[in-house]
Amino acid sequence: MPKPKAEKKKEEPVQEKRLDLPTRSIDDMQPVKVVGALIGADGMPVANKAFTVYVNGREYTRGVTDDYGNYMVFFAPPSFGTFKIEIEPVGSAEKDVIQVNVKQPAR
Repeated sequence: MPKPKAEKKKEEPVQEKRLDLPTRSIDDMQPVKVVGALIGADGMPVANKAFTVYVNGREYTRGVTDDYGNYMVFFAPPSFGTFKIEIEPVGSAEKDVIQVNVKQPAR
């Protein structure tokens, strides 16, 4: 009896759980912790999914979601100013986006 052909696994479409955060302001250049979760089109968390973090359009770091689809990254601002942080799962055009405004502390 011939063996059935193995079906090629299709990549699941990924929808991000939006952070829904306005621009965050921080004093001084303290590290910023960005957390979120990747949720699939079926409403289930996307576990062990690779993602890329961009800051102002440039690649900053990479990571992988945990077993529950959660991710956590730290951003250490190199200077004062506003930074656009994007979390993009590999193979997806959807992104989580947050802006961080790093203010010089009042003296």
